[in-house]
Amino acid sequence: MLNIKTVEVDTDGRLPIIENFVEAVEDFPLVTGDYVFLSNQVLEDIPKVVHVEDAKLLTQKNCHFIIISGLCGDLNELALTQAPKSLVEKGYLVVRINNSSGKIDLKIPNDFKMIAELPVENTAEFILLLQYVGTKAPSLEPIAVEISDCDKEFTWITQVQQSINNKTPTIVYAHNEKLNGLIGLVNCLRREPDGHLITCFLINDKSAPAFNINESFYATQYALGLAVNVYQNGKWGSYRHLLLRLEEKIAPRKDHVYGNVLQRGDLSSLRWIEGPFNPKTCDIKIAYSSLNFRDIMLATGRLAVELFGDSRLDQNCVLGLEYSGIHTKTGRRVMSMVAKGGVGSYVENASGLIWDVPNNWSLKDAATVPVVYITVYYAFFIVSDIRKGKSILIHAGTGGIGLAAIRVALAYNLEVFTTCSTSQKKQFLLDTFPQLKESHIGNSRDTSFERMIIRETEGKGVDFVLNSLSEDKLLASVRCLGFRGNFLEIGKFDMANDTKLGMSCFLKEIKFNAVLADR
Repeated sequence: MLNIKTVEVDTDGRLPIIENFVEAVEDFPLVTGDYVFLSNQVLEDIPKVVHVEDAKLLTQKNCHFIIISGLCGDLNELALTQAPKSLVEKGYLVVRINNSSGKIDLKIPNDFKMIAELPVENTAEFILLLQYVGTKAPSLEPIAVEISDCDKEFTWITQVQQSINNKTPTIVYAHNEKLNGLIGLVNCLRREPDGHLITCFLINDKSAPAFNINESFYATQYALGLAVNVYQNGKWGSYRHLLLRLEEKIAPRKDHVYGNVLQRGDLSSLRWIEGPFNPKTCDIKIAYSSLNFRDIMLATGRLAVELFGDSRLDQNCVLGLEYSGIHTKTGRRVMSMVAKGGVGSYVENASGLIWDVPNNWSLKDAATVPVVYITVYYAFFIVSDIRKGKSILIHAGTGGIGLAAIRVALAYNLEVFTTCSTSQKKQFLLDTFPQLKESHIGNSRDTSFERMIIRETEGKGVDFVLNSLSEDKLLASVRCLGFRGNFLEIGKFDMANDTKLGMSCFLKEIKFNAVLADR
């Protein structure tokens, strides 16, 4: 999943525009974002996903977009000195400039290049898009390859292959052939190794000159560094795929419905689907359903539905591990964990894992409890046996399972180490669990927690690891175990992808346990 980081800096008290970036980024499937507004303002209407911090821009790293206000006619000192240190390679600086004259005469530093200048309707504000290019190294002369319907021998394939193999910048272009599939080809090529070398020019205007990258008409556009360049109706632009929603007729509500995506990997296709159950024979009417990480993995296509049954219904009705609701026969308020199908309106047969909801709990709160505590109980007391005086590393400490695991581990007097992804989450853990040591909280986004464990345990390692991280972070977590340690794996990504685990780790006589509480 692609993560886009956007930071807006409040330099003059204007209302932020970062919410527009939230709306644009979150509209794409399999794309998410981190959003930060650096300000000392107190804003009530800002989206909840935006973190408001009273901090300096230099505290932010690996930013894809930085939004900043500029002085009329020049960039301010903040943009000149700090933005380049916070941007990723070829990141973007979005400059907001007020200019009632309607003309912009901005001095662009050498390490930035202008991409676009856009007036904001009904205001005196302009939005300038600058790309950070840094100090450019001499680049190779690009090779231009024409993609034409007339080329029945497909000679362009060999030309593109040779060019990419030689690490040479490659321009593929088409002239007045709208339907030759060039855009789709380039989108695919750019996902391949060295795909960044590919640039596309689609000329859909008969007034345009014949393609020649040495002519200023094309050279100027190529210098912008855009992947897709379309010339049409006398203007340069690009194409973007937008989801056109059809007007949906509101159908009569069905008694039993369940939630699922119509297309795996496309969260915008999430719909309510008519189910087969007869409410008169169902045990539970669901009030609230919770979404867990497994549901996200299933909906985004990162976990195969075939793992949950052979029949079509079994594979369709898989979302939802827990719920709260009303028992139709007794009227009791209940919460429960199920193997699948918890995102729906009814449960046909009550699970054995069902409990009454305490009187001082709401049904909404109760729906978030069963899975996390059942998973922790299963991992700690059935799969393994935690004891007082032992040590444990609990990953993703601010997640549902992480919080439950820390609470139980501390209650049993274990020495707890944990990880989280941001400084705000770290402070939340310290505030929630005063028993935790700050030196026992590491970073879950890289493998630096391994050094923390080695340092804090003086090289001995921990007795237990409750792991939800994947790939290189999973392997680092295994190395955190001490002699005869127990590894408790609750993640499914590496299992589903058959990630390899070296045998050398078992020289410490460790145990590796899969914790599949939802089976």
